[in-house]
Amino acid sequence: MFREERGLLLASLVRRFGDLDLAEEVTSEAIEAALRHWPAEGVPARPGAWLLTTARRRAVDRLRRDQAYAARLAVLRADAERAEA
Repeated sequence: MFREERGLLLASLVRRFGDLDLAEEVTSEAIEAALRHWPAEGVPARPGAWLLTTARRRAVDRLRRDQAYAARLAVLRADAERAEA
């Protein structure tokens, strides 16, 4: 099942985020999450939708985290430049 869904997930995520590396990483993470959750909770009625939702949420989380890191780094650089002057 994961083989069939993987290609669709990648295509959808690349279209949405424009980043193949990000799409591959979050697709793999979503599949790992499914392998952890589904045995205990059961396979959802729409497994592809579950995987896509999980992957999209992880991609958004990663992008937000990267933006926050970049903002903090910019503040640190500005502080360092002021300290040098």
